[in-house]
Amino acid sequence: MTENKSVRKILMVAGGLLLTLAMAYLLQLLSTIGEKGQGPMGEAFETIGHHAMRKQYDGLPQMRVVRAYAESNQCSFWNFEETWGQCVVVALVVRDYRPEHQPIVEAQVRRLAEQIRKPCALLSALGLPNEQELVRDLVTNKFSLDR
Repeated sequence: MTENKSVRKILMVAGGLLLTLAMAYLLQLLSTIGEKGQGPMGEAFETIGHHAMRKQYDGLPQMRVVRAYAESNQCSFWNFEETWGQCVVVALVVRDYRPEHQPIVEAQVRRLAEQIRKPCALLSALGLPNEQELVRDLVTNKFSLDR
């Protein structure tokens, strides 16, 4: 009988974990309904990304940030970013791209992604004249900022 009880306990714990997982995904799905496009936060990230890319890279192929936005439906399926924050997606246009440029593009994208993870620190390094306005756009939209 004790074996029967331990199997029941294991099944109850597993069921509880599955229920918790299902609830987290349901919360993420419900929070994405009715999201409004780019908005001020996305524009702030676009500005930050554009200036960061211009500052960190000048060469071939030509690269430029054309759009950025923070939305939960752009997060990968397995991270619960919308439950605790948001994901930032940056669209990058690459001109004159050739296969031999792939390592350069990948390195610059990784570098930009690492910098954008801490937007306030990046803003300070960029020294933009509208820095306070950009910070306000990020904070107003409840994006968790690492200072």
